Amino acid sequence: MSSKLMLPKISNILYVSNDTGDFLERLTLETQELSGKLFYADQISLKLAEATALVKEPDNENAFLRKAQKWGKDIRLELVEQHIFFKSVLRRKDAHSLLSKMNRTMLEGKSINSIHDLMGIEYVTLTTTENDTCESIRQLYLTTNIILDYFSDSSRSGERFMICDASPLKNVYSLEQMVNERSEILSYFKEMNPHVYIPKKSGLSPKYVEFVKDYYRQPKIDSCYQGLQFVVKTEKGGYFEIQVKTQPVFDYKNMESSPANHIVYRSKQQKKKTNCLAKEIPLFDLNFDPKKVKNIPGFRGDPNRDQSGILSPIRWDLRKNTHY
Repeated sequence: MSSKLMLPKISNILYVSNDTGDFLERLTLETQELSGKLFYADQISLKLAEATALVKEPDNENAFLRKAQKWGKDIRLELVEQHIFFKSVLRRKDAHSLLSKMNRTMLEGKSINSIHDLMGIEYVTLTTTENDTCESIRQLYLTTNIILDYFSDSSRSGERFMICDASPLKNVYSLEQMVNERSEILSYFKEMNPHVYIPKKSGLSPKYVEFVKDYYRQPKIDSCYQGLQFVVKTEKGGYFEIQVKTQPVFDYKNMESSPANHIVYRSKQQKKKTNCLAKEIPLFDLNFDPKKVKNIPGFRGDPNRDQSGILSPIRWDLRKNTHY
């Protein structure tokens, strides 16, 4: 049985107004009031405060943008020597995605502090063909290796970074299945993306394999999503995520009809939430399994905390602007 932390019915705020920053700030303050009383409250409030700072203080995002532009310029010089060209896109996780990810993180019994992709950079390798080929995939892995080399060498970047260990891939077929059932699995993915290209082998340098989530060799089952992802930690303790994709995969993800399109996915989720609102069912329901989370370091042996999960279910009422 899972304990529950009920977050506000926020769908109507996030989708029809521009006060997301104010909403996050209010939610952060309300969660802080529960500090020491509600399991996960400290972690939730800290992560929400971090997200609020990005939304309400543009200088934070602008500073990251300036650094990203400098990194991109340095990396471009190295890639040009390999006759590889790319474009980069700055990404910031929105409130909807953050709350959903916190929900999944708690259900898995993990620390919310493990969420490191509030800010990110997407590098897209440009190709001369509409579909991926053996050559475009070779360039993809080479680009990723060069980017990892850059952030691993302070003499190149001028800063000290640490590449973080990758978490396990989610919602994918195992590598064993990808080998033994390749024909059937490939046919399945081609129903979603007729031009999908799934490499049989990784082109990552062996020293980087444990740091990169390779969704090219193992696309996500429900969407045929592909990409290479890794997390970088700065010397000041901040984190950001880097994703590397080929142009065909980037285009597929952004197609209106693509199941990998985040906007399409959120639109479907929004319709579900609208139906829930009419039935007065909470739109966001942050759950966690007390049997899992009780073993997280820092939460054991504290008599002021309810080791089973929470002292009592908490629900925010948007109309009353409070929780009960």
